[in-house]
Amino acid sequence: MKIRVGQAGKEDVAGITTDLSIGGARIRIPAKHGFSLDKPLRLQLTDLQQEYYYDELRRGIEYQIVNAEGNGEFSWFRLQRLCQSSGISELLGKLIDEFKYRYKLDVNDVLVTATGLGFERHYLSHLPHLPLFVTPREGTPRLTHMLLSPDNCAILHHFQDEQGVSQLDAMLTPERISKALQHPADIRHRLLYCFNHNANGTLHFYSATLAELIEAKQRRLFFGIGSSRPSWRVFRLSLCALDHTKSYKNTILPGDSPHYPPLTEQQLAGFSHMLLLQDLTSERGRKSYRDWYDNANPNPLKVYGQAKLTHSAITAARAVAGRRLLPGYFQPRLTTFFGQRTQLGDGQIPLLVLPQIATTGR
Repeated sequence: MKIRVGQAGKEDVAGITTDLSIGGARIRIPAKHGFSLDKPLRLQLTDLQQEYYYDELRRGIEYQIVNAEGNGEFSWFRLQRLCQSSGISELLGKLIDEFKYRYKLDVNDVLVTATGLGFERHYLSHLPHLPLFVTPREGTPRLTHMLLSPDNCAILHHFQDEQGVSQLDAMLTPERISKALQHPADIRHRLLYCFNHNANGTLHFYSATLAELIEAKQRRLFFGIGSSRPSWRVFRLSLCALDHTKSYKNTILPGDSPHYPPLTEQQLAGFSHMLLLQDLTSERGRKSYRDWYDNANPNPLKVYGQAKLTHSAITAARAVAGRRLLPGYFQPRLTTFFGQRTQLGDGQIPLLVLPQIATTGR
């Protein structure tokens, strides 16, 4: 689609769109455009102006440059629309829907879409770490959802007690999450150590962050006793703040809606952060931690005992919406849920299937 592109203090140049959606666009203009990449652009859809008369089209629509590429002859810009007016969104949606059958499919957009789908289907389904989602409630960050894959169920299974109830919530308490979010550059609040103790058939869980152990001067005792048990684990927590100004859909083809159903969008908008729980446990590391023990009295470790939960407040979502691998082919038992008998969807850990969200470029 033919366009004219302008910027404050610069001359307009002619170009074309290679992709257009309600929330953004990808355009091609001459390499010698003279535009500043950190200032907004004004885009006039000249092809549409010839067929439709709207003041918004005549004045132009403002976009922010989010990515730029070039080959010496042309420059390609990926743009994000700045004005979020519902009126302009409805106008663009209507015009794109009427004009979409005259689009030439952009191979680059197909590549981005294929990459996103491949990431979802082949990477997320084998993700060894456990993604956790934080929802602020009354000013307190709380874990409300987690993303399960066949390869990260072992982490969740480690925290199940003798009744099959997950005690993960009791390790990642709101206080510990708050500390990690307040000090994102301090790894001491994001390294967690834990083990459990079986007393007459009842599992008791113990956990601490490195910051807590350093403050209490209990590293030697906790590391020495904990690492001597088979249940010893070392976890690292990574943090990622979620940007709700961007579309939850990474790639939108012309004519597609840029939004998920309202209920899904509302749920996604409630998340403030994504946390990634990574298991760093190794036999080599276990031996190193065991060397810290000096035969001291283990009673001081009682303060690190986790409160026993009767139910988990974290909703589990599968990393893939289904198990179809190839057209016409199913592998229904491609999951460790069956081998570990993790209870999903019957009261212990409720199962919620979230929609697939393209994750490349996010």
